[in-house]
Amino acid sequence: MKKTVKFALALSVALTLVMGSFVGVTRVDAAPAKPVNLVICSSAAGGASYYLATGLTKIVSEKIPGYTMTNESTSGSGPENGQFVTDRPEDTFGMLNTDTMKSALLGLQDRGFRKPLPDLRLAMVGHMQYVYPIVLRSSGIQGFADLKGKKIALPPKGQGAYYQMLIILESYGLKEGADYRAIAMTNAEAGDALKDGTVDCAVVSGSIPQATASDLDVTQNIHFLSLDQEHAQSIVAQYPQYGIGTIPGNSYKDEPNDTLSLTLSIVIICNATMDEEIVYNVVKTICENSEEMRVIHANGPEYSAPSSKAIYENGSLPFHPGALRYFDELWKK
Repeated sequence: MKKTVKFALALSVALTLVMGSFVGVTRVDAAPAKPVNLVICSSAAGGASYYLATGLTKIVSEKIPGYTMTNESTSGSGPENGQFVTDRPEDTFGMLNTDTMKSALLGLQDRGFRKPLPDLRLAMVGHMQYVYPIVLRSSGIQGFADLKGKKIALPPKGQGAYYQMLIILESYGLKEGADYRAIAMTNAEAGDALKDGTVDCAVVSGSIPQATASDLDVTQNIHFLSLDQEHAQSIVAQYPQYGIGTIPGNSYKDEPNDTLSLTLSIVIICNATMDEEIVYNVVKTICENSEEMRVIHANGPEYSAPSSKAIYENGSLPFHPGALRYFDELWKK
């Protein structure tokens, strides 16, 4: 735990220094009549989403005159971030994933929503997240079927990786309670539990690299459980909101082989009633300065217009009018 805390503190300091070197590319020139103070609810400190959100706040605050955006650390769960956006409609953005946003709009109780949150709107699509099922090589666990009778650290309910992992295990014939014991843990808690033997498998999610996976890769001898093509194709056929992605071999020193994983896209949401001009300015400014996000994370430049194009075209999630205005300028014939 001490090593994780020191890593997070060091990364935070480094991030602050690097962010100070941002060079202006595109900015909104007209200042608003009064200051605009915004918040983005991201995730727990230490995860990729938290640091990427900090990068987004820096772009907005530096490049839009009169605007200030701050990053608010949360659990990263869909119900929490969705409720913040619902309760604070004038100034709050939030990070969810595509599956969780759809669940929020419908108010799916098995996904942690007590009621529908119909006023959520999509501002833009961001980076891709992968599911990492991590075991110790000394455990002898080679695949998902080997998790029968084991203890598995799962993300809290409401997070996309929780439901993704349940679906993966069910596809291999394993049911929660009957075939394995699930314990809800944050990414950091799951990593510590795997180290001390409290659990047999730690399920975390994030980009490449992922903080908990990186820490375990340094301190332990680990192995990532990989989907086979048959199960992966079957899952996405039944759950089209998921994608299939590959964590390339040697992305981590202990895993030389490619790992086939389920993926979800992180999205930035806001309230339907948020001022159209504010959303337009924020989306436009982030998209037109997305390359600056590379200093934060290799996947930072995914916060760009092309990432939103598929949903813009298929209409699977509702965009905010301010976001639509910007994307219409780019793509509407």
